[in-house]
Amino acid sequence: MTNYKEILRLQSLGINNTRIAEACGCACSTVISTLQYANAKGLIEPPNFFPLLRFSKTPVGSESK
Repeated sequence: MTNYKEILRLQSLGINNTRIAEACGCACSTVISTLQYANAKGLIEPPNFFPLLRFSKTPVGSESK
């Protein structure tokens, strides 16, 4: 039986889906669908696909000297 709470716990620790599937003894597709469902229900934060992008509030070329 799939331990959905464990999937969510491991995801919150930043473990990737393949490792979560191995730890829980389920398919990677089960992990993905569980996380998609939890995200749709607002149980987890949506993934941040671009964590390194930082946008400046000042337009390029208008930096103060």
